[in-house]
Amino acid sequence: MPEEFTDRKPLHIIVTSDMHYLSPRLTNGGTAFWKLMEQGDGKYTEAGQMIMEAFVQAVQEEKPDAVLICGDLTFNGELLSLQDMAAYCRRLKEAGSRVFVICGNHDIENRTAAAYFGDKVRAAESVTAQTFLSLMAPYGYDDALFRDPDSCSYAAALRDDLWLLVLDANTPECPGSLRTETLQWAETVLQQAQKADARVISMSHQNVLVQNEMMYRGFVINNHEETEALLKKYDVLLHLSGHCHLSHVSVSGGLSDICTESLVIWPLSYGSLRVDPSRGTFVYESRSLNILQEESRHRFDETMRRMVMPTLMGKGVPQEKIPAMISLASEVSALYFAGRRMDRAFYLNSTAWRDWCEWCGGSFWHNYIKLILET
Repeated sequence: MPEEFTDRKPLHIIVTSDMHYLSPRLTNGGTAFWKLMEQGDGKYTEAGQMIMEAFVQAVQEEKPDAVLICGDLTFNGELLSLQDMAAYCRRLKEAGSRVFVICGNHDIENRTAAAYFGDKVRAAESVTAQTFLSLMAPYGYDDALFRDPDSCSYAAALRDDLWLLVLDANTPECPGSLRTETLQWAETVLQQAQKADARVISMSHQNVLVQNEMMYRGFVINNHEETEALLKKYDVLLHLSGHCHLSHVSVSGGLSDICTESLVIWPLSYGSLRVDPSRGTFVYESRSLNILQEESRHRFDETMRRMVMPTLMGKGVPQEKIPAMISLASEVSALYFAGRRMDRAFYLNSTAWRDWCEWCGGSFWHNYIKLILET
C-alpha cells in the first residue's frame, strides 16, 4: 500500500436496506391497505415517511463519508415510490454524504406495483430498469468508474484507496442471479482495482453467503458459490447485503457478508461501518432510529403470532400453553433478526421451550427456534 495512504482516517459509511417505501400518493389508508398489512411480514409500512425522515436526520447528524442502500427501496416497484426515494437520496447527498444505491428484487418491472384506496387495489405504474437508472443516476451511476452494460451493476471509488463494487442480481432476464457477462465484467473491475492498489468492498441486494441455514433459498444469489469464489480470488475486504431482513454476519474463508436488517422492521435499524483500507480492517455496528419502537415491535409480535398459531393449533397444544409459547417464539425471533444478544440458556431452560419440544417437536417453527438458540 502506498505510504501516503497509511495515516489516513478510516471511512465512515452508513448502510441501510429494504425500506420497502410506499408513497403516500398510493394509499389513503383504507381497508385494502390494512388488509395488506395484516397479511404482511412485519414491515411498518404506514410509517415510511416518518422513518425516512428520521433516517435523513441520523445521516445529517453523523455526517458519514457515504450512504450505501442495498436495495428494495420501494414497496413493490411503484414509480411514485421510487420518485419519493430519489428525493430522500437527494437530501442525503445535500447533507454532505455521497449516496450509492442498487436495486432489489422488488424495485424493477414488478407486476404487483399497486395503489390502495378504500377497499380497492389497482395497478400502479411500475419502474423499468431504464427509469431506475435515470432516477438513481446521481446516487452511484454518475460517479461510476465502470458500468456494466448488461445490468445495473457499477463500480465507484469511495476514495482512491477503496473502491465499491455494486452487483445487480435482479435483471429481468436473469432474476436472482448474476449474469455470466456481469461476473466477467466484475472480474475486470477487480483486476483494475488491484492495478490501482485499491482495496474493494462489494454490495448486492441478495446475500453472497448463507445467513440462515433454514432460510437461504431465494435469499442468496442463485450462483452465490461462483460469486463468492470471485470475491475471495481478489481479496475483497467485505461484502454488504440485505434482502432477508436480518441483521447478521456470515464469514467464509476470510470473506465477511454483512447483512443489514430492513429499516422498516423493528427495531428500525441501520448499519454504521468504519473501514480502514490501509490495514484491511472494518468495524460494523447496528444502530436503531429510536422512534416507533413500541409500535414496530407490536407489529413484529403480531406477525409472529399469526405465523406460528396454525402450527400450535394443528398440533393440539392446550390453550393455556399457547400464550407463553408464542411469546418465546416472538422474543427469540425479534432478538435474532435485530442481531441482538440473547440469554440462550434462559430460553432453553424455560417451560415454554419444553412445551415447544413436547408438542411441536420436528415442526418448522420448533426447528427454527432451535436453530437460533443452538447457533
